[in-house]
Amino acid sequence: MRKLILALAVGLSAILFGKKAKAKAPEPSTYTVQKGDTLSKIALRFYSLVEMWPILQDANKIADPDRIEIGQVLTIPNPASISREQIAEAASRHRVRYGV
Repeated sequence: MRKLILALAVGLSAILFGKKAKAKAPEPSTYTVQKGDTLSKIALRFYSLVEMWPILQDANKIADPDRIEIGQVLTIPNPASISREQIAEAASRHRVRYGV
């Protein structure tokens, strides 16, 4: 609630005083791999697109995307921090990944 109030105050002051509010860089979240997870399933869960698995592979420096381990903690980049170029590159590398 405090964050919402602060965000509203910053936005309102920007309107009143003609200054642009500085956007905070979006922070990534984390996810712990569960039995049956794949990078494609995790990408679908967080980005609503299975084709985004290469974003997860790159963010976590995973050499073989077919080999993620149960209990492995993955960094999930905030969608707002992903460039169009990264999305296009991810789509070009897409192929379905199976099984943990």
